[in-house]
Amino acid sequence: MDLNALIQSFSGTTGAIAAWHAVPSGVKSRVAQGYDRLTGRLTRKWDVADQKENAGLADDAKRKSNKTDAQEAVLQLLVPDFAKKISCDPDRLERALIETMGEAYRNQENKDAVAEECLKDVAAKSQDYAVNDDLLDEDWLNLFSSYAEKASSERTRQLWGRILSGQVRRPGSFGLSTLRCLSEIDQNIARLFIKITPLVSDSAIFIAAKEKDKRFSEFLELEQAGLLAGVEANLCVKIPVSDSNIGEWSDDQFFLRIESHSTTPIEVPCIVLTKAGRELLTIVDRTGTHGDRLNFMYNAIPRRDIKSFSIHLIMSRLAAGIRYAGIPLKKWPEDINS
Repeated sequence: MDLNALIQSFSGTTGAIAAWHAVPSGVKSRVAQGYDRLTGRLTRKWDVADQKENAGLADDAKRKSNKTDAQEAVLQLLVPDFAKKISCDPDRLERALIETMGEAYRNQENKDAVAEECLKDVAAKSQDYAVNDDLLDEDWLNLFSSYAEKASSERTRQLWGRILSGQVRRPGSFGLSTLRCLSEIDQNIARLFIKITPLVSDSAIFIAAKEKDKRFSEFLELEQAGLLAGVEANLCVKIPVSDSNIGEWSDDQFFLRIESHSTTPIEVPCIVLTKAGRELLTIVDRTGTHGDRLNFMYNAIPRRDIKSFSIHLIMSRLAAGIRYAGIPLKKWPEDINS
């Protein structure tokens, strides 16, 4: 975004204003709060324009305008005074101002872009939000803003825009520790994380020892980045077994039914996503097919102490329970009846 485009954006672009008005009323105050923290005054100008159009200048709008005028007046008074104090070295002053203003401009350009990404994402996900009047935590916004101003690439701007979108739609979706973790993710870690997303069932990856060994170095990098846990441990998901020796488990797509020899819980080896990993999973575009997840699940289920198991595609979720396809996608042993 060049300087002219930035100035135009603060005047109110048609696309940005349209997205702003598409934001659900239930989250509009939080969007405005986050947007204003990043851009400074854009939504305030829109709100003032709305008030002028609908009911003239309300008292609140006048106060906001007066506050803006007062801030500008203070700056006009302070800057010349500051210049006088260091006028003994005009060359250094000029270089310092150029550097300071250049960095400030770049930071503001990045924050404006993140704010635009947030606005678009909220408008696109207008049905997904929590209905409450909670405002964003100021400490969270301060830390978020410090990271957003460093988002110079399209990828990082989209990442931080989606994070803010998730937070304004559902406050508490991203913790402070997650922000710190995600601020250190480089392009390689992001690529590796996206690569494993099709394997994730809820917040775990069912994985046999052989498969873990094949991808150990990649998993270890993600663990060291704070997104995975259990790569060097022996973690497991415990599937409870009923008195009739039947164990059932499901994720967003697959239903697993196990017939066991006993009522002892079935322990399936896994790697788990950390809190940061789980929160990041909610905003990334999950690529690839779920075939690998199906195969990972099939290979990870221990054959000892069980009679059989089958994995089915979920058709729908109802209050009475899960409806799944009768013909399994995978089964063991292969010759059991469907």
